[in-house]
This record gives sequence, structure tokens and C-alpha cells, in this order.
Amino acid sequence: MNHANNEKNVLVRVKDDNDNIVIDEVQVPAGTSVKLEGLKRHEKYYIEIKAPQGKFTINAI
Repeated sequence: MNHANNEKNVLVRVKDDNDNIVIDEVQVPAGTSVKLEGLKRHEKYYIEIKAPQGKFTINAI
């Protein structure tokens, strides 16, 4: 979730433990959330967030 008080969109990318891209650059507009389909429980993932310079509040559940 990209908090509503953020002024800009963010891009999210998810990689697995072997550095393979599982989900590539999903845009998350300010004040919205996305459901990342295809991720499995009990697996280790790395979330990369790309955003313009500034301060952001991001919730990952």
C-alpha cells in the first residue's frame, strides 16, 4: 500500500531467493494498494521499491 499522503507513485518489483524476478515493476499510485498475485507462503522474497526522491510511507502485508 502506498499511503494516501504520499505525493507520488512508486514502482514495486519482487525477486526470489535466487535473484529471479517474480513480479516486475508494478506501479502503485498514491493512496492505493495492489495485491501481488503468484507469491507463495513460506517462501523468501525481496521487495525492491523505486520512487522519486522524497519521504514515503509504504505498508507491506
